[in-house]
This record gives sequence, structure tokens and C-alpha cells, in this order.
Amino acid sequence: YCLMPGSHPEEMVIYFSGSNILFGSIFLNNAQATSPAKMTNADASVRLQSLHRLKEKYPHPKFVIPGNGIWQGVTIETTEKLLQHAVKKTSEN
Repeated sequence: YCLMPGSHPEEMVIYFSGSNILFGSIFLNNAQATSPAKMTNADASVRLQSLHRLKEKYPHPKFVIPGNGIWQGVTIETTEKLLQHAVKKTSEN
């Protein structure tokens, strides 16, 4: 396995290379989420940069498991869209 920090220490991501499973803890949203996962002291743009690094390092995981909610669906893409929206919303304020 390999550990990769998110934008905050409690957002540790674990990749199990033998089975190609990515556990996203609270860093990744489930596919039905409508707002970014808990963002304790984390700026949305920093979190988005961390997500892009994650996608580069593990581009094709077989399963992606978020820290809460059901884990079926496109959790990485959902998280990315929610963070992009949060960054845009922040820049408009």
C-alpha cells in the first residue's frame, strides 16, 4: 500500500496496489454528494491541487472508496466538480 496525504493530515488517502483499491477517507466525496467533504482548515484550491496529484499518481483505480456514504460511482470526478465549484464560488466573493 501507499499513503498519500490530502490537503490536511486527517485526509490521508491509502492505495492498495495489489488490489488496485483507493481508500479516500474524508478527502473524497461519495458520488451522490452535493458539497465538498469536510474541509477543516483546507482551502478548496489547495484541496483541488491535491486531488490532481492523486489522479496523476493513481490514474485508474479499480475501486474508489470514500470515507462515508456509498462507494459506487465516480467519487473522484464528483469531488473534483464540487471543489471546482467551491473555488469558483470563493473567487467570486
